[in-house]
Amino acid sequence: MGETTFQIREYNSVHTCARSFNVKNVNSGWLSKKDEESFKFDPNRIAKGFKKDVIKDIMCNASKYQAYNAKRKALNAMMVYAEELRKSNKSNVIMMMTDSDDGNVNTKFAKFYVMFDALRVGLLSGCRPIIGVDGCATWWGIVNCCVN
Repeated sequence: MGETTFQIREYNSVHTCARSFNVKNVNSGWLSKKDEESFKFDPNRIAKGFKKDVIKDIMCNASKYQAYNAKRKALNAMMVYAEELRKSNKSNVIMMMTDSDDGNVNTKFAKFYVMFDALRVGLLSGCRPIIGVDGCATWWGIVNCCVN
């Protein structure tokens, strides 16, 4: 009683209106959060390829500037994550390697290495002593990080 109600009399499932790819709410911050995982797994991903993926997956346009900023923000988020890991335990080994073309202006993500101190201590206390070199450590050139 006193409520406003409505009834659907006819439903037309075939749409004839055109889809708009220009969405005002899509910005570089939202794009970086949405595709942060893809930037982690493919650090050499270029903005042009990211822009094509946005059009295919999200069905909206993104400018080259938005794609570039989304990649930069995802890289900055990974740097913040590495810093938080360092704050949580000073004994953790975190190495984030970047390639920069001209100083610090164009920084590109290269590699991310994490060794938690708890895992290192557990490995040293639970395993019998052997001599070996991890191929990952030699490939990266990390000499002082090998477990004794």
